[in-house]
Amino acid sequence: MTLKLELNPTGAQVLWILLRGGSSEQAVRDLTDSCDVDAESARDDVRGLVEALDSSGLVER
Repeated sequence: MTLKLELNPTGAQVLWILLRGGSSEQAVRDLTDSCDVDAESARDDVRGLVEALDSSGLVER
């Protein structure tokens, strides 16, 4: 089985933080520091990515 994952740059940034052992909140802080996004929107985006990865079977919570 081959699975291809395409992420935009901010999605890749979040995934990199999580893969290095960072928390979702660390990813939110990183996004708000480096992108023009408020914490609530960043939190929604991080949550959405984690849920997508979970539903695809790529991660377990």
